[in-house]
Amino acid sequence: MLALNETWLGSAIDKCVLSELLPTGYDIQHAARSDRKGGGVAIVHKTNLIIKHTVDYIVKIPEEIFLTGDLNFHLDDKLNCDTRKFEQTISDHGLIQHVVGATHIRGHTLDVIICREKSSILARVPSIEDLQICDDKGISSLDHFAVLCELNITKPPKQRKSVSFRKFKEINIENIEMDINNSLLLNEQTTSVEQVVASYDSVLRTVLDKHAPEQSKVITQRPNTEWYTDELRFAKRELRKAERQMRKTKLEVHKQIYKEHCSRTSKLLFKCKTDYYSNKISEVGHDQKKLHKLTNGLMGNTNDVVLPSHQSEFELSNRFGNVFLGKIETIRTNLCLVNESSAYENEEFNCVLFEVLKYGSSDLEA
Repeated sequence: MLALNETWLGSAIDKCVLSELLPTGYDIQHAARSDRKGGGVAIVHKTNLIIKHTVDYIVKIPEEIFLTGDLNFHLDDKLNCDTRKFEQTISDHGLIQHVVGATHIRGHTLDVIICREKSSILARVPSIEDLQICDDKGISSLDHFAVLCELNITKPPKQRKSVSFRKFKEINIENIEMDINNSLLLNEQTTSVEQVVASYDSVLRTVLDKHAPEQSKVITQRPNTEWYTDELRFAKRELRKAERQMRKTKLEVHKQIYKEHCSRTSKLLFKCKTDYYSNKISEVGHDQKKLHKLTNGLMGNTNDVVLPSHQSEFELSNRFGNVFLGKIETIRTNLCLVNESSAYENEEFNCVLFEVLKYGSSDLEA
């Protein structure tokens, strides 16, 4: 579980940022600042963890609770009105704030970790560390320090999913053609469309089950890191070595070496992703279906199909069919009305034209 503040997320284009941020099997609970740019807090967590964020509701549940976030006032300033209100509120709810020390580069306490007063969820007192996270130019990109803590909770199991598949590549085309030709599909004499559809579905399903029976297996969902190259793996290993050396010696020279590794690894990571997806797009070529699937993955669009509530699949399919049949009937009715109206207008026009020609000819005779 990872808690973030100052996310600066919330605009319409941030969907692709979130898709890149979240590995497979993880979700994010995000609260953006609505009145202006900046701010925002988020929690990245396993999808099988339930995250709530209402104090009055949370304190009523019997289980352990763990609250964390970023405040917009200085908790170390005991004379601040907001600080006094905050401390009084958590005290009234039987909670306690565990972070002690400056969590911001300007020397103030803004980040909090809150648990029950008699809670045992914290294994030890939270520590505050400067992770020296830099951008691709080696410049420090954070104004908050990291608050690290260890929790006495069981690690969530890996996400697993059951998938069904058929081995279509192992089908012998000649054998499946022979079975279709010898089936009732080509020999049976049917008159109604319903019988043809039922026979088509039954026969082909039976033949397919014979040559490529449906199988299922349980897979473990893992992050999609096909772009993760050996070169990048080595660069990250060297980065971790430099980080350990910097934390051990606290020397400025090792800090600079660590920043150089950060910059080099960040640029290499961006290059690996760019090269991988550029090659993927080139391989797709003009196949719009594969290109659409690839871009959906990059934009974080899920493929989960949400169906309306239903008792059975048969009942749901009939509901869909009735909807489209109703649309067809409506179109036919409107077309008939248009045709009748057009015919009536043409008849009126012909009558008027006849009268004009009639009086016109009599005038000429007079």
